[in-house]
Amino acid sequence: MTVCSDQEIARLIERLDSLIDGERAAMALVACGQPAVQALQRFLLDGRPRALYQPRRWAVRALSALSAKTVLMEYLRSPAWIVDPVVQFAEDEVRGEAARELAGWASEDVFRLLREIAETAMLAGVIEALSRFRRVDAVPYLVRALEDDFCREAAEQGLRALGAAARPALLVAAATPLPARGEERPSSLRRRRSAVTLLSEIGITSGDWTTLEPLLGENDLEIQVETCRLALAVGVSFDVTRTRDALIVALPGAPWFLADRIEECLAAMFAEDRGALERQIRATFAREREAGDRDPLLQALRRVKRRLDTVRTA
Repeated sequence: MTVCSDQEIARLIERLDSLIDGERAAMALVACGQPAVQALQRFLLDGRPRALYQPRRWAVRALSALSAKTVLMEYLRSPAWIVDPVVQFAEDEVRGEAARELAGWASEDVFRLLREIAETAMLAGVIEALSRFRRVDAVPYLVRALEDDFCREAAEQGLRALGAAARPALLVAAATPLPARGEERPSSLRRRRSAVTLLSEIGITSGDWTTLEPLLGENDLEIQVETCRLALAVGVSFDVTRTRDALIVALPGAPWFLADRIEECLAAMFAEDRGALERQIRATFAREREAGDRDPLLQALRRVKRRLDTVRTA
């Protein structure tokens, strides 16, 4: 540890505001040890939030390296009132960094604080920090975070890590449009899409299928496709013909990432009834000739057939 005078610490605090050597100044402050904590605390708690958040984030990291847990918790408990949305976004980055650093302590008081913040503010850093605890009582916050574009990735990682423990909440999330069916918010639809995809990765039991089966009739194609993939993976019983016909209708207009998954589902569903696929191809070919224009569905169905042929010859 370096012995630093108050004047040296003050100069290093001033250098924190430099984008060129602010990070080096933060490292030097850490080398000063505990005498630097009070100055860093004033810089963070009494300093003015700004659009360039790097200096304040360096201060957070320095405080963490100096084991100043109580200072970081105090900072998170005292959010600044900010009108400018650009500055607010920047300060949210700093608060998220503080949450991630605090997660390193893995203590009960930190977990409670993170949950309190998650009740009122959706911050990616807070969701990531909650995920690191791998606790079931964090699941409701992680599921709610699936609705937020900035938090979704961290929430998905946390739920994925919890595995089967997250399954009950994900089943409810997948099956519950909010505020109601027919009036669903876009954020609710994003949550349900993510929940079904996570369930595909985590897996379900045959008993869970009764909750998910109605999703095969969803208007949203992504949910419909992911539910079909889930059913095929688990081997549960469902109306194959009806699902198959609905996916064939949707296939020509599907985005590329869904089109591939639809073809995967169709190959699995036609595997036991290749004659139905041949009939569908012939009927589509006849419509193409009659219309005198290329039918994208015909090309897709031929790709499905090639998938099946590849499996047969493998």
